[in-house]
Amino acid sequence: MEIVNMVFSGSVKGNELDFDDIGEKLKGLDINYNPMKFPGFIVRFKDPKITISMFRSGKMVFTGLKDEEGMAVGMKKLQDVAMLRGLDVFNGATSKLQNIVCTVDLNRELFLARLSVTLGFERVEFEPEQFPGLILRYDDPKVVFLMFGSGKIVCTGAKSRSEAERAIESLKELLDDIEGM
Repeated sequence: MEIVNMVFSGSVKGNELDFDDIGEKLKGLDINYNPMKFPGFIVRFKDPKITISMFRSGKMVFTGLKDEEGMAVGMKKLQDVAMLRGLDVFNGATSKLQNIVCTVDLNRELFLARLSVTLGFERVEFEPEQFPGLILRYDDPKVVFLMFGSGKIVCTGAKSRSEAERAIESLKELLDDIEGM
């Protein structure tokens, strides 16, 4: 299993973010703000590679991370850079892991048309004219798999690393059982 993205939500304590003040004090950083296209600030750091979307409400979304440690380093970097420039609004900000996107290669071919019937239409979407993969929704753990004929799989929706691992192991067992029929 390879984690390709972790998404965290976060928030700052207190009132709404003052975008004018933040924009002025964080000048020179990799920042995008175009309210006609997106209602928030987008700040990017290269190390760790992280994109932070900030909204006036004080809510934030952190993407591009590969591990929890990167989130801690990214949050600290945001706080330190802001403090150096006279912004203390990010001190005390919180974050929570919301989604893990990971990939796995089963190293075997999958016959998606057969799987779409075997796995049951109530939890499978398979329209090869629209999308080249099969979409499988799991309830426990609550994740979604994108499965491709090449044997490559994308898993999204897990709220922890262990949940992602459990989902992938469960899928592997299910596929082994189907092939053994």
